[in-house]
Formats: sequence, structure tokens, C-alpha cells
Amino acid sequence: MCANQGCSIPVNVEFDEVFPREYLYQGMDEKYIRFIDINGMIPKLRLYFHLSSNNDVALKCGLRHSKQVVYRINCKDMIEQCYNFYHSVNGVWLTKSVFDGISFKKLFYCKG
Repeated sequence: MCANQGCSIPVNVEFDEVFPREYLYQGMDEKYIRFIDINGMIPKLRLYFHLSSNNDVALKCGLRHSKQVVYRINCKDMIEQCYNFYHSVNGVWLTKSVFDGISFKKLFYCKG
């Protein structure tokens, strides 16, 4: 599965570029908010940054954290700035990063 999503395994994963709908979502621990506010969303040790197609999936992805936040990313902004998107066979959306200047918004917190 990791090779399918371009995790940290350096394999040549062949993805077709696809255009997502207007918004994608990311659920994560709130401890990363300050980092994201400064640096944007980056894949760190992974090859791609992973995004979800809807808020419910992002919420489930973030449930492994005690205090989570869900971000909504404006894909229209990203496409206009020539970002590439890929869609993994298991439904995960992938991109290299989401930097400042791209519209992303914290939707809500879910306290554990």
C-alpha cells in the first residue's frame, strides 16, 4: 500500500495526473498547526502529501490523534498555480505540497 501512495519507499510510482474537485481535506494532530502556519503542508519523509476526498475521510484519518484539526484545501487555487494532483488506486489524493499562498482553512477541532 505504501508503494501505491508514494510513502517513504523510493519507488517509481506511475500516477496519471488528475484534477480533483474544488476541495480536498487533511486531518491531523493539532500539534502541527504552528508548523503548517509557517511552512505550509509538506510531505516530510514521504514522497507525496496525502489528502482525502471529503471531510469524513479526513476526520477518520485524524482520529488516531488525541486533538485533531481538519483542513480544507482549495484545489482550484492550486491548479491555477500549476500544482499536480494524482489519485492512488485506494482513493488517496497525492500532491507534492500545499504552500502558503494556497487557500487552506482549518475547519474544526475534535478534542479527544
